[in-house]
Amino acid sequence: QALRRRAQGHARLRRRFQAAHAHDIWHADAKAVFTVRFTDGTRHALRILSILDDATRFVLAARVVASESLAAAVATFRRAAARWGLPEKFYADRGSAYDSDAFRKGLAVLGIHRINTRPRNAPAHGKIEAYHRQLQRWFIAELAHQPIRDLAHLQELVDAFLDRIYHEHVHRELKQPPRAAFADTLSPRLVSLARLREAFLIETELKVHPATGEVRLAGTLFLVPKQHWRQGRRIRIGVDPEAPLAPFIVLGPGVYEPLAPPIPAVPAPRASIARPRARRPAHAAVGAVPGPHAAPGTRRLRLA
Repeated sequence: QALRRRAQGHARLRRRFQAAHAHDIWHADAKAVFTVRFTDGTRHALRILSILDDATRFVLAARVVASESLAAAVATFRRAAARWGLPEKFYADRGSAYDSDAFRKGLAVLGIHRINTRPRNAPAHGKIEAYHRQLQRWFIAELAHQPIRDLAHLQELVDAFLDRIYHEHVHRELKQPPRAAFADTLSPRLVSLARLREAFLIETELKVHPATGEVRLAGTLFLVPKQHWRQGRRIRIGVDPEAPLAPFIVLGPGVYEPLAPPIPAVPAPRASIARPRARRPAHAAVGAVPGPHAAPGTRRLRLA
């Protein structure tokens, strides 16, 4: 019956939903790119990654970033979870950085159910899309009249906007401001900072170079301490998405040792340019007539 209705041109019916309690469902998405001009004259294309509580529309974390990367998504989630605890379910768009394999693995480690959604399905994320429209109308549109020093200053403005305007405005569906609906509720699933760090680590096995004791990560060489490698043996390397240039050795569950700093690249020796040797002037053959610029004292021979 549903297929027959769609074949006749009827739109698919959608059902509204709302979580019963705070921290039951977290929504996550990124605001579309917008351009900001700093006081030094430079222009920057930026995004705002946000995490929204479904039941109360309270913004748990919002970060201004230059790109929607895995590091930015992990940093935003850690900021929200460190302050408020963990959600029961996580809801994000399929096209965002929250859909990467590393982020999915982190949610699984923390015991968070990720709600599956179809790609290019914006109406299914209506709550956070409505928040983005308010962010555009009340905040981003007014940035042209606000001097902005740098990225840190813009982050302070975002936090102030959420604290003083968005969270205090009466929501049409809730009939109360998000701050009143949320009431600083902590999740019953609190988590430590160490657990948050371990959940999103990216681990891989690499083979140490038998002659130099080096491993290569993302095009950069790192030196492995000699006591941790043997010839032909692989070691387990961990990387935090927020610090890709500070990898470490995974010695066991929760036991890590940092690798040595990156090895500076040695410039290749400059190739010497071989200069052609100057040829000695050929000796004049006997009987040859010297030219007009012949050395003084040269005898001219007259041929018969």
